[in-house]
Amino acid sequence: MISSSSSNRTPGQCDAVLSVGAADPTSSATTRSAVGPLRLPLKNPESFVARFNRIYASIGLSLQVAENSGSLVSNLNLQKTAMDTDITPESLREKKCVPCEGGVPLISAESAQQYLNSLTGWTLDDEGKTISRKVNAGNFVKAMAIMQQIADLAESEQHHPDLHLTGYRTLTIEMTTHAIGGLSENDFVVAAKIDTLLA
Repeated sequence: MISSSSSNRTPGQCDAVLSVGAADPTSSATTRSAVGPLRLPLKNPESFVARFNRIYASIGLSLQVAENSGSLVSNLNLQKTAMDTDITPESLREKKCVPCEGGVPLISAESAQQYLNSLTGWTLDDEGKTISRKVNAGNFVKAMAIMQQIADLAESEQHHPDLHLTGYRTLTIEMTTHAIGGLSENDFVVAAKIDTLLA
């Protein structure tokens, strides 16, 4: 829970306490431990909340504005089951990549395996930082045509793969988020859309 304090508030800022919910398997209650206070610059809470939810939904975090007080409340659900059940090829293809300048969350190797279940022919590297797919295009002209299609898609999403053509017809597509040094949901969104191009 991230909740703002009404004491000593200055314009554009609020005091906040961060607590992380942990599910107790023997109880329906959720225990929370405080990690704060934090001071957050919130000149426009609604815009902040919308951006936060767009970026961090992929790892099960959500932020809401409490109706009764206008304070910020975050429901941190880090249970994999809550996230994994929503990962389908269709749900990935329907998403748009979010801008990333180092401000998107890393997806762990374990979670990446769950995402891979919704993709076709993609593999995860040993470090859990890159996914890749190899395609035999048949000939050089077809390989170049596929690369152009992927380039157009990448430009529309503003998230770009590394493309390697070897042996004049074997195309290797690699996805990683360079700004964070690993995988983000953007990589799986683009991969799912590439699968559609290659189908």
